[in-house]
Amino acid sequence: AQRQAYAGQLVIGPNQAVGQYLERWLADAVRHSVRPKTYMDYDLCVRRLLPHLGRVRLRTLTPEHIQHALGKLLERGLAPRTVRQVHMVLRLSLKQAVLWRMLPSNPSDAVKPPRADRKEMRTLSEDEVRQLLAVTAGMRHHSLWVFLVTTGVRLGEALGLKWSDIDFVESRASIRRSL
Repeated sequence: AQRQAYAGQLVIGPNQAVGQYLERWLADAVRHSVRPKTYMDYDLCVRRLLPHLGRVRLRTLTPEHIQHALGKLLERGLAPRTVRQVHMVLRLSLKQAVLWRMLPSNPSDAVKPPRADRKEMRTLSEDEVRQLLAVTAGMRHHSLWVFLVTTGVRLGEALGLKWSDIDFVESRASIRRSL
């Protein structure tokens, strides 16, 4: 144990760095409890935080550290919505640290994430849809584009369809999963 401690491989309690804790949290608490895509999103958020908070000791982490890190992410050009997601992932991870009794309270609770801008979704006009279908005619995924523009399902929902989800007699598709 002493050799591991000197080599930096032994982490005991809240004296570990935030970066070490976040990697452990991803491996122990997240990897097997969420979908793979969610895990990848959380991992990306953690990687975005590491340059700013990775070396800070977990027990000395303050709301000021976190607010500063979120500000740096905004300065780096990340969208406010992305920075909100990073904050949400950090907040979840620190909530687990409180449950594991590594922290007395969650410092991210006192941090105000940036307000996310709401942008109006731009949909294709009728002419643009006709042009899209004309351009993709004869291509491998043409039927997918027809299905998407005529039903309004999301791409992931359409890609998650199986033959058993389609009722050709009733001309119906049942959305049961997303890819």
